[in-house]
Amino acid sequence: FVHACHGPSMVRLQSASRVLLASARHGHGLVGVSGIGHKRQLWFQEERGGRLLQTEVVIADGTLHLEHSLRQTPYLNFMFKKLRGYGEPSGCRVLVLGVGGGLLPQALVKSGCQVIAVESSEVVLSLARKFMGLQAETLELHSCDAASFVRSLAERLSPDSQRFDACAIDIFQGHTSAVPAFTRSQSFLQDLKQILRPGALLLQNAVDATSSLKCSRSGASGESGAHVRCTARVRQAAPMGPLKPVTYVRQNEDLKLLKDAYREAGVL
Repeated sequence: FVHACHGPSMVRLQSASRVLLASARHGHGLVGVSGIGHKRQLWFQEERGGRLLQTEVVIADGTLHLEHSLRQTPYLNFMFKKLRGYGEPSGCRVLVLGVGGGLLPQALVKSGCQVIAVESSEVVLSLARKFMGLQAETLELHSCDAASFVRSLAERLSPDSQRFDACAIDIFQGHTSAVPAFTRSQSFLQDLKQILRPGALLLQNAVDATSSLKCSRSGASGESGAHVRCTARVRQAAPMGPLKPVTYVRQNEDLKLLKDAYREAGVL
């Protein structure tokens, strides 16, 4: 997870210790929410592994601060900026597969997009509603399997059906950083292609959490050749631990496999 600099308009965060607000059994691990001052962090953890931070939001006086929260989770901020206003002037119609803490779909709704969001875990949705500021009534939210939902939309498609201007996929295998195999299957991609309009934008999160993540000799951010330098949480550091300058490969294995699958399906 990369880290963006906070501007002067950032909500002032009180100095506080991290506290566990809630956790629950989830698959072969745990899902939980921790708090530190005005921040709330939704995380996943394997039974014998470290925690993976999914979303970090800023909630002050009971209000979710979307702009400041996006700065806390920069990969979602990147997806938001790409998706916002991609379609018609009246509002981009976006399908979001994988809700997590709910930050991305809520930010898109606030910007004027029409959003349909899908999350397979009721546990995650419950935590997001209670602790992460998710207001399900502001968007069309479905609790079901992403592949089945996309298939059902494709099967019901008619010549008059309204297609999506964009799709964001933020789904991982269990409590790992591995991209699920179904997202690069030809059946899923063909279904997805049917419900997207020609020229639609498709974004998928493919985190590089491999051994290629190494400390950089330079703290400067930027891009060079096949590598990207940024500030990130380094593997084997304390859970959600200190941010350090790192270098990671621009083309990780998951991304290569996804691109190959996209090309085969005619998505690229």
